[in-house]
Amino acid sequence: MFPLKKLALCPICGKYLNSSGKLKYHMLTHTGERPHTCSVCGNLFQQAGTLKIHMRIHTGEKPYQCQTCGKSYTSSSKLGSHVLRNHVADRPRNHHCTICSAVFMTIVHLKQHQEAMHLKLKPHKCPFCDRAFNGKGTLKRHVYIHTGEKPYKCTLCDAAFNQSQLLSAHMKKIHSNVLSNAN
Repeated sequence: MFPLKKLALCPICGKYLNSSGKLKYHMLTHTGERPHTCSVCGNLFQQAGTLKIHMRIHTGEKPYQCQTCGKSYTSSSKLGSHVLRNHVADRPRNHHCTICSAVFMTIVHLKQHQEAMHLKLKPHKCPFCDRAFNGKGTLKRHVYIHTGEKPYKCTLCDAAFNQSQLLSAHMKKIHSNVLSNAN
C-alpha cells in the first residue's frame, strides 16, 4: 500500500486539497478576497499568477505562439483554446447554422454566431451614447472612448492606448530594437 498523502480539508465546503498552500488559495473563493492589484489599471486578482498574465495586456507581451499559424497569445490556455478551435482537424464541427453555411464545434459558439450575425442582437448598451454591442468586451473597449481611459501602457515610454492592438503596434514600430535585443 502507498502511504496516504496528508490532505487539507476546507472547513467551509468540505473539499479536500493536496496541500495547505492550495487550501489557502481555495479559501479566497469563499472570502472573495483579491489581494493582488494591477499597478496599471487597479484590477484585483486572487492569485499572483493571474495578475502576471493580466499584466501582459498592458505590456503587449504574448509569449505563447501557435506553431501552426504563428498567432501569439498572453497565456498557454488561450493558445490551447485557439489550437482546439482552429487547428484540430479531428475535432467534430457538427453544430450547423440553419441560416448560412457556418459550422461550429460547440452549441455555444453557434448561438453566439446566430445572435451576432443573423439576429443582430446587441444587448450591451453604452451608458454614454446610443450605441449597442453584441459582446461585453466590445462595449468595454468602446467605453474607453468616452472615459478617455487608456489601460494599455507602454513599459518603455509614457505612451498609453485604449486598445491592446494599438500598444502591440506601438511596441513593434517604436521599440522593435529593444524587443529584438531581448531575444
